[in-house]
Amino acid sequence: MLDVRRAARAVSRPILFKEFVLDPLQVDVARAAGASLVLLLVRALHDGALRTMIRAVRDGGMEPVVEAADARELARALETEATIVGVNARDLRRFTVDPAGAAAALQEVPNDRVAVYMSGVGDREQLASVARGRADAVLIGTELMRAADPGARLQDLIAP
Repeated sequence: MLDVRRAARAVSRPILFKEFVLDPLQVDVARAAGASLVLLLVRALHDGALRTMIRAVRDGGMEPVVEAADARELARALETEATIVGVNARDLRRFTVDPAGAAAALQEVPNDRVAVYMSGVGDREQLASVARGRADAVLIGTELMRAADPGARLQDLIAP
């Protein structure tokens, strides 16, 4: 939570609360920390709970980012009113990365929603490949977290 608070104070960009959010109380924590987006994992919530959490996030003045890991989860995500829908290229059970599978799944996200490619981007070519597909945004975590200077590493990734 302190990292979210520090980031929210340091930048004027949207800040994602990227935790395993399972309870509306965590939404209150995200808001108090200064988050503008809250990650909701389809895998972790049954349909009713997912809808409840989406409402709680919006009622808190933030936007939910609903994350799916496979076609079944994506179908569930698309049944909600979430505007931002992500597909995680990393299987959180086996920690394998399937970039082609994630890119293909993103093709199913309607154009009236924001499609986010999540995980597995480690170099410019991978980022360029994602950019050629349906993704409107990319979540890059591990590559930046491992970097001694995350800002410089991001500049390296997005440089022409």
